[in-house]
Amino acid sequence: MRQAVFTRDQHRCGNCLGHIKEGFTLDPDHIVPRGAGGSDRLSNINTLCRKCHKAKHGEGIAPSIHLVSSGEMTGLEFMWFRKLLREMIPAMARAFDVRLEPKFGLDDQDRWYLPVGDLRRLDRQLLEADEDDQYSSFRPEQYM
Repeated sequence: MRQAVFTRDQHRCGNCLGHIKEGFTLDPDHIVPRGAGGSDRLSNINTLCRKCHKAKHGEGIAPSIHLVSSGEMTGLEFMWFRKLLREMIPAMARAFDVRLEPKFGLDDQDRWYLPVGDLRRLDRQLLEADEDDQYSSFRPEQYM
């Protein structure tokens, strides 16, 4: 069952899209927990990387992009930075039916966290909605 789920999901985390070839440890995960009436059918199990799986159960933070001010912004620039993170990015995501809510101050750090899985979903939606071919989808291999 486990291998069937991983094969179906192409050995990729359903949340952050991390791949086993990139060193991610994968876990099968019940979408509806068995304790809540969920079954062991393939349709109720998906693949999550260990970090996303632990985050789902409240034991950590899913893979995220961490944003922090360098301290070199003017007061006005920092206000726009905060507005971008708190309001503009989530509003754009909602327009494409993606839940993306940056979190601030997790783990007692003064930084914002944007979940990688949500950013990748938004990236795919933006690419699909781009009729004029002006949007360039993020491809990590370009930066390695």
